[in-house]
Amino acid sequence: MSKKLEEIGLALLAKKGTSTLFKGKILSQSMEPLLKVGMYLKVERVDFGTIRVGDIICYERTRVISGKKRKVLLVHRLVRLDKKRRIATVKGDNVAKPDTDILPQEFIGKAVSFIHRDKEYELATSRLRLINGILTFYSLLECHWSFFQAVPKGKKRLTKLICGF
Repeated sequence: MSKKLEEIGLALLAKKGTSTLFKGKILSQSMEPLLKVGMYLKVERVDFGTIRVGDIICYERTRVISGKKRKVLLVHRLVRLDKKRRIATVKGDNVAKPDTDILPQEFIGKAVSFIHRDKEYELATSRLRLINGILTFYSLLECHWSFFQAVPKGKKRLTKLICGF
């Protein structure tokens, strides 16, 4: 894990509980085709009770890195939400299976925009709501039917067609 990511994570965790906007760099391919390595993501601190299926959320997990336990930040799509038990299931768009469930205390916030080639794209625009809806649909299908795990090229082509990158 890079020192820069640790610093971003520590800054986010230090401000947990505020309604501040944070910016962090995408370091893995788990959310491709929409969020690519090197893009920056803006995350807004919101209440766990306000998130919805399809939202791209940021959460923290403890991982062992170089023999030491460290808190890391992850960004994935919300694919299932049990409001009664307060448990959320998340999945990377480029990953076949969902992650383990997350709890409210692990939740950091919700992605509101990303920066690609010095241009900011708001996730609330109609174009990105459309592609988010389609990617959410794919993710939900992948969670239940392995057949849909074989169509990642379609997701990439669709993203390029709608977003232009």
